[in-house]
Amino acid sequence: RACVAADAAITIALELADSIKPLTPFPVRVRLAGERAAKAERVAVSFTMTDMDMGFNRFELRQTAADGTWQGQALLPICSAGRRDWQVTVDMAGDRAYAGEFHLLTRF
Repeated sequence: RACVAADAAITIALELADSIKPLTPFPVRVRLAGERAAKAERVAVSFTMTDMDMGFNRFELRQTAADGTWQGQALLPICSAGRRDWQVTVDMAGDRAYAGEFHLLTRF
Protein backbone atom coordinates (compact mmCIF):
# COMPACT_ATOMS: atom_id res chain seq x y z
CA ARG A 1 0.00 0.00 0.00
CA ALA A 2 1.29 3.47 -0.82
CA CYS A 3 1.31 6.62 1.29
CA VAL A 4 0.74 9.73 -0.81
CA ALA A 5 1.70 13.41 -0.52
CA ALA A 6 0.52 15.75 -3.27
CA ASP A 7 0.07 19.30 -4.41
CA ALA A 8 -1.04 20.81 -7.71
CA ALA A 9 2.30 20.07 -9.43
CA ILE A 10 3.38 16.64 -8.15
CA THR A 11 2.20 13.50 -6.39
CA ILE A 12 4.73 11.50 -4.38
CA ALA A 13 3.69 7.94 -3.50
CA LEU A 14 5.93 6.07 -1.04
CA GLU A 15 5.86 2.27 -0.82
CA LEU A 16 7.82 0.31 1.82
CA ALA A 17 8.00 -3.34 2.81
CA ASP A 18 5.19 -4.65 5.02
CA SER A 19 7.61 -5.44 7.82
CA ILE A 20 10.72 -3.36 8.53
CA LYS A 21 13.28 -4.73 10.95
CA PRO A 22 16.39 -2.88 12.18
CA LEU A 23 19.67 -3.84 10.49
CA THR A 24 17.81 -5.67 7.71
CA PRO A 25 17.72 -4.12 4.22
CA PHE A 26 14.24 -3.47 2.85
CA PRO A 27 12.93 -2.21 -0.50
CA VAL A 28 11.80 1.38 -1.04
CA ARG A 29 9.76 2.48 -4.03
CA VAL A 30 8.68 6.01 -4.90
CA ARG A 31 6.29 6.78 -7.72
CA LEU A 32 6.11 10.34 -9.00
CA ALA A 33 3.19 11.71 -11.02
CA GLY A 34 2.04 15.11 -12.17
CA GLU A 35 3.50 17.86 -14.32
CA ARG A 36 6.83 18.01 -12.41
CA ALA A 37 7.44 14.24 -12.19
CA ALA A 38 9.30 14.06 -15.52
CA LYS A 39 11.68 16.80 -14.32
CA ALA A 40 13.06 14.66 -11.46
CA GLU A 41 16.83 14.25 -11.61
CA ARG A 42 17.38 12.70 -8.17
CA VAL A 43 15.15 11.10 -5.56
CA ALA A 44 16.23 10.15 -2.03
CA VAL A 45 14.54 9.01 1.17
CA SER A 46 15.62 10.01 4.68
CA PHE A 47 14.57 8.44 7.97
CA THR A 48 14.66 10.48 11.21
CA MET A 49 13.08 10.40 14.67
CA THR A 50 11.68 13.40 16.51
CA ASP A 51 13.89 14.33 19.48
CA MET A 52 16.22 11.37 18.88
CA ASP A 53 19.53 11.44 17.00
CA MET A 54 19.54 8.30 14.86
CA GLY A 55 22.47 9.30 12.67
CA PHE A 56 22.46 9.81 8.92
CA ASN A 57 19.87 7.55 7.26
CA ARG A 58 19.55 8.86 3.72
CA PHE A 59 19.27 6.57 0.71
CA GLU A 60 19.49 7.56 -2.94
CA LEU A 61 17.01 5.84 -5.25
CA ARG A 62 17.47 5.04 -8.93
CA GLN A 63 14.92 5.55 -11.65
CA THR A 64 13.76 2.14 -12.81
CA ALA A 65 11.03 3.10 -15.27
CA ALA A 66 10.09 6.05 -17.43
CA ASP A 67 6.72 6.16 -15.65
CA GLY A 68 8.24 7.97 -12.65
CA THR A 69 9.18 4.91 -10.58
CA TRP A 70 12.31 5.17 -8.42
CA GLN A 71 13.59 2.25 -6.32
CA GLY A 72 16.31 1.33 -3.90
CA GLN A 73 16.97 -0.20 -0.52
CA ALA A 74 17.19 1.24 2.96
CA LEU A 75 18.53 -0.05 6.27
CA LEU A 76 17.56 1.37 9.64
CA PRO A 77 19.59 1.28 12.85
CA ILE A 78 18.39 -0.11 16.16
CA CYS A 79 17.02 2.55 18.50
CA SER A 80 18.57 2.05 21.95
CA ALA A 81 15.40 3.49 23.52
CA GLY A 82 13.22 0.94 21.70
CA ARG A 83 11.36 3.54 19.65
CA ARG A 84 9.89 2.56 16.30
CA ASP A 85 8.36 5.86 15.14
CA TRP A 86 10.10 7.25 12.09
CA GLN A 87 9.59 10.33 9.96
CA VAL A 88 10.29 9.54 6.32
CA THR A 89 11.10 12.37 3.93
CA VAL A 90 11.16 11.84 0.17
CA ASP A 91 13.27 14.51 -1.53
CA MET A 92 13.02 15.11 -5.26
CA ALA A 93 15.57 17.32 -7.00
CA GLY A 94 15.14 18.61 -10.51
CA ASP A 95 14.18 21.96 -11.97
CA ARG A 96 12.54 22.51 -8.57
CA ALA A 97 12.92 20.74 -5.25
CA TYR A 98 9.98 18.95 -3.65
CA ALA A 99 9.68 16.98 -0.42
CA GLY A 100 6.97 14.69 0.86
CA GLU A 101 6.87 13.80 4.57
CA PHE A 102 5.38 10.62 5.97
CA HIS A 103 5.12 9.09 9.45
CA LEU A 104 5.92 5.43 9.96
CA LEU A 105 5.61 3.04 12.90
CA THR A 106 7.74 -0.04 12.26
CA ARG A 107 6.76 -3.53 13.38
CA PHE A 108 9.27 -6.11 14.59
